[in-house]
Amino acid sequence: MRALDQSVGLQEGLITAMLDALESKPSDAISIADLARGLGVSAGAPYRHFAGRDALLNDVAAIGFDRLRARMTQDMAAEDQGSIKRIVAGGMGYINFSIENPHLFNLMWSMTRPRTATDPAARAGERAYMSFLTNLMQTMEAEGFGDEDPMEFGAPIWTMVHGYASLLVWQSRMLDDRQSTLRRQLLRTTRAVFAARSKKRE
Repeated sequence: MRALDQSVGLQEGLITAMLDALESKPSDAISIADLARGLGVSAGAPYRHFAGRDALLNDVAAIGFDRLRARMTQDMAAEDQGSIKRIVAGGMGYINFSIENPHLFNLMWSMTRPRTATDPAARAGERAYMSFLTNLMQTMEAEGFGDEDPMEFGAPIWTMVHGYASLLVWQSRMLDDRQSTLRRQLLRTTRAVFAARSKKRE
């Protein structure tokens, strides 16, 4: 762990140190005292910026959700707006971010329940979800479902993506983790959701 860069404050330094540590081990194996020691400050210094360990973890989880949203947005931008492939690209971004950042991913979700809606992680998680919903609504409109509730419509898609991500983070041997396979499965299932909604209208 690198010593504190004097050009940044201790609060930012602790957040960066926690993010760095999460690259190799889970949050429950990282103590604030260890972070402080690595930054060259006293064990009590972090508590001038954070009320406790959970407060630091909440801010770190919020950054994780913002990074997740950025990854999904970047991947969706490669596909046409309003297309089903754009939704699938966002799902692949979600899954790949999770696989690449397993300890951060686990922390992100552990810090959103049963927290309050005003916590940084909960707010950032909502931003990530709204990014998905915004793109889903564009696809729903293009496919003729603009009058339906996007949260209800998108629930099975979001659940599927999160389920794949969670299982792959836990290294389930029951799943084929090849990119081509995952993309094909997400595309097939997402199309099936739209087809089922269309059939319901008949």
